[in-house]
This record gives sequence, structure tokens and C-alpha cells, in this order.
Amino acid sequence: MQGTFGQVVRSDHTRKVARKVILSSGTMSSYAIMNKNWMIASWVLVQSKTEKSLTPMYQGLAKRYDDAGVEKAKYHWVDRDCCAPFRIPDLQHGECLNWDAWKTTESIVVEATVGALENTCASCTDYNRNIVVKLDLFRCMRRFTWECTSEHHSLYSTFCQLLSSAFSVVDQEDLLKLTSAYQFCGIQPPNPTKQHIREHCRTLIPAPAELVNRVEKVLRHFHLTTDPNNVPLFKHTMLKTWRIQRVHILRGCLSDPQLPGEPCTVPPPPGPTPSVNLAPSTPAPVAQPPQLHPAGSRNVQLMSQGSMEHPAIMETSPLPLRSSPQSARTGPIKTGGRVFVLDHKRWPSPMKAAIDSLLNTYHGQKEMVKLVDKDYAAMVHQSASDPNSHLKSH
Repeated sequence: MQGTFGQVVRSDHTRKVARKVILSSGTMSSYAIMNKNWMIASWVLVQSKTEKSLTPMYQGLAKRYDDAGVEKAKYHWVDRDCCAPFRIPDLQHGECLNWDAWKTTESIVVEATVGALENTCASCTDYNRNIVVKLDLFRCMRRFTWECTSEHHSLYSTFCQLLSSAFSVVDQEDLLKLTSAYQFCGIQPPNPTKQHIREHCRTLIPAPAELVNRVEKVLRHFHLTTDPNNVPLFKHTMLKTWRIQRVHILRGCLSDPQLPGEPCTVPPPPGPTPSVNLAPSTPAPVAQPPQLHPAGSRNVQLMSQGSMEHPAIMETSPLPLRSSPQSARTGPIKTGGRVFVLDHKRWPSPMKAAIDSLLNTYHGQKEMVKLVDKDYAAMVHQSASDPNSHLKSH
């Protein structure tokens, strides 16, 4: 038990730990609930994956929130039972060879989205009736990869990369702000690197209609493809897996929650295969540094993607204002990673002059902050033997 509460939770079944527990009652599996910081809020051993076996745990979790007077979680990512049950008919012989059987038609969309779509899972009935239940993206993608012939297939890695690009796209607003920051620092051309995009740009899962289109393009690209030994990439059961996951996609079980008043910034559909645009082709010039505003509870999408948000965009607790090594706070990757805080008001004049000189020296370089930090650390180290040196904070 590492975390007591959380406004965003994720649950998962696993048998790796439960295999070590042998009881006469039968096979065991463990069930864990984690908060948005990936800390375990509750963990139990169950004999089956039915929702009835989880009722006592969710009742106890609800009592914990009520006794503490804490608002219950609003979003829940699960590995199964995310929506109302449905049935997909068995495949006919040779049906997977015809691409028309893979296409998404209007009748399929209507059939998947009519009627009662919400599932009466234990978290809804025994914990919070207003909680939003979503399907974990990792579980969905694993169901696709399990239907590949082998992980050693020559096309397997390419398929996984394109499938991941189809499900997760870079937030275009964050990408534009990062490009504007490149321009303000004088970096030409202002094309953000992949590392900077991972560190400073959020990723999101598109809306159902767009997501179905992107995933279908990937499947169309690899349909009936083989390696040099004529071994196909897909098993014949991939078609049924696609039909099952397509229902979840159309019902919105995977798409990120759309908060009120928040625009959906998804890049336009890609070409033959999905890819993430790394930068706009014609970025708009800026005259001042971009302003990053807190996005509040928008970070709930991280639980389904495992990606890192920019610290300035997340809703975090106030950071210390003292300019000391304690001002460099580190945290879990899921909550923003490293945050560095420098308070110029507490610096003596010699310190300001030294850092301004280094900033002018390395202006326009991508690793400007790291270079300045390295050189200034060397200056402080050299002046450590001088008791009259002012290259230190008070």
C-alpha cells in the first residue's frame, strides 16, 4: 500500500503473484488499484475475475473516502468490463482473406453505439455511480499483438510502431507552444526533437470516429502481408479481434475524456499509414515567450497512455521559491518528471552577472540550459576556496 487516495484510478488483474499462492479452492489472481501517481491504493487476491468478487474491496475503498471526507475518483481505467457486454459472431472459413470483411460501415457503427452502453461494474455500483470507466490502452494494443504470428516476424516491430502511432497522437497545442519556444530562443529551423516532444508535449487518444479510421488504415496496410518465407503477419483470428476492439473504440472506451470547454486538438488523418507530425510546416512567428497555463484535470488521460506531461501544464502543488539545491525537485515520471525552479530575486549581483554572461554565450543552442548549468557549476567549484566569493546563494 503506497497511496491512500486518488482522483484518477487504474485497476488490473494479474496472475504472476497469485501463482505463488496455491489453495484447494482453485486458481487465484491478484487485483490491484492504483492512483494517478501509480501508487497502489488497494490490492486483493480473488478466485475469479467476476465483478461480484470485487464488491467487498470497492465497498471498503468507498468507506475510506467517506470517512476521510475526500471526493471519490471520477475516472477509472480497467483491463476488462469497460462497457455493456456484446457478442461477435464466429468467423466464416476464409472470411479474413477478403478486405471488405474488415471495413467499418455505417450499419456497424449504429449497431455498436445504440442501446445501453454502460456496464454495471463493481466500481460503479459499490464505489462511485458517476465514475467514468475506460479501457486501458495497453490491454487493447496487446490484444492486437497477440494475434500476430510471432514476435520474431520481420514485420512485427513495424506493425507495433504504426499501431501505437494510430492510437496516440501529439497534442498540437503543446507542439505549437514548443515550436514557439524554439523560435524565441533563436533555434533555427524550429523543428522540435523527438526527445523534447516526449518531455514537453502531451499525447492523447483521438475521438472514436477518428480513432477507428486510423487503426483501420494500419490493418489495411498489413492485410495479407508476408515475410520473405511467405509467413503471414496476422493470424486468421485477427479479424475477430478487430471486430471486438472496434466496438470498444466506437463506444468511446479508449478515447480520452473530453472535458467541458476544451477543444480537441487532433492532427488531420495521415497518409497510407498513421504517423505523428513532429512540427507544423509553417510555424507562426512570435514576439514573446509562450505562456503555459495550467490545464487542471486534463492530465487524466495519462493513466491510459503512460506518457509524460510538461510540468508547467500539469496541476501540481506549489514549489519552493528559494534558489538552492532543494529548489530542484524531482518526482515520478507520471506526475511530470523533473522540475527546476530558480528565483532570481534571491541571487546576489555577481551571480546574476555570471549566469547572464553564460546565457548570452550559449544563446540559440538546443542544450543551452545544460551547458550553462555545467559551466556555472565549474565556476562555483573553482570559487569555493575563496571565502569572499559571491557565486553562491544566501
